Order: sequence, then structure tokens, then C-alpha cells
Amino acid sequence: MTEVEWLTCIDLNPMLQFLEDKASERKLILFDVGCYYRAWDRLYEERMKPIIPHIEQLADGVISYDELDAAYFKAFAGEHDFPRTIGCESVFYEATRIAEMADDPASEAAAQAALLRDIFGNPFRHVTVDPAWLIVTNQARIIYEERSFDQMPDLADTLEAAGCTNEDILAHCRIENHVRGCWVVDLVLGKE
Repeated sequence: MTEVEWLTCIDLNPMLQFLEDKASERKLILFDVGCYYRAWDRLYEERMKPIIPHIEQLADGVISYDELDAAYFKAFAGEHDFPRTIGCESVFYEATRIAEMADDPASEAAAQAALLRDIFGNPFRHVTVDPAWLIVTNQARIIYEERSFDQMPDLADTLEAAGCTNEDILAHCRIENHVRGCWVVDLVLGKE
């Protein structure tokens, strides 16, 4: 996959294949969670709704796999277990199921590709944080913890005022539709 293909792709399969050995489990889980939240009103399985915050907590290291298994067991009365490892293949399968339930599966697949870019950024460009930008750490933490992604343009303004001139960072903060795992927020917070 080339950089141009990554930036324009609307098919998750080649994108996830490209990330196969580059993606952290945390980021993959948060992508899955983002897909679930996008499809909240049309989830294929209503019993998933109470599980999704637990999956997100697993990604953030707040709960263990055993605790997530217990939540699954409770919600699904023992019918279903959460996989112990998350890989690109399982993420693709779940995202595809969610997209197929949409009124317009192609548009949902394109939105999921944009979501994947929100979480993984541009893997062809390595971005580092200038220590002067770390004055935004608290602002980024609030955005992350409270899911106040509508505040991302304010984060861009604060970063710019702190001397950030990286157009990838500033432009990304000013687009819509961010989720936990957003590469800029994770970069500022030092998350993998």
C-alpha cells in the first residue's frame, strides 16, 4: 500500500492487511469500539450495548480479559465469549458485519476507513511531539476521557499557539468525527 492509497482507500481489508504487523491491540480494539458506537442505533445484537464500554476499558487497561469475559457471560448468558486476542482479521470481520447492517453499506465502509485513519493517522509519516506542545496534555486528556471530540479544533488552536506548525496534526484536529484512539490525542498523551 502506498501513502496515496492509504489516504484515499475506502476498503478496510487492504488497510488492515497493511497494518497487520504495525497495529497495537489497543488501537484495533478502539477501532472496533468506534465502529460499534457509529452503529449504536442499529447494532445487530442489542446485548452488545452494555459490553462496548467494557471493551473500551479493556483497551485502556482498566479491566482484564477475565473481567470482560464475565461481562460477556452476563450479557450473553454464556452463549458468547470475547476473543482473547484481537487481530486485524477479527476487526475486519466485525466491522464488515456492522457495515452490512447499514442502510448504505458502501458509505458505512468509507466512514469506517476514515475512522481507521483517525486512529492510525498516516503510517507513512512519523510525527513526534515537541515538548513545548505538552501544555495541551490536560486538554487532550479531557477530550479523551469525556469523549469531547467537538473540542478538537480548540486543541488545534492551543497547539498552534504553543508553536505547532505540523499541518498533519493541525488539519487532523480540525476535521469532524474523532473517537478514542485518535492519533493526535494519543500522540499528545503518549499512548500507544
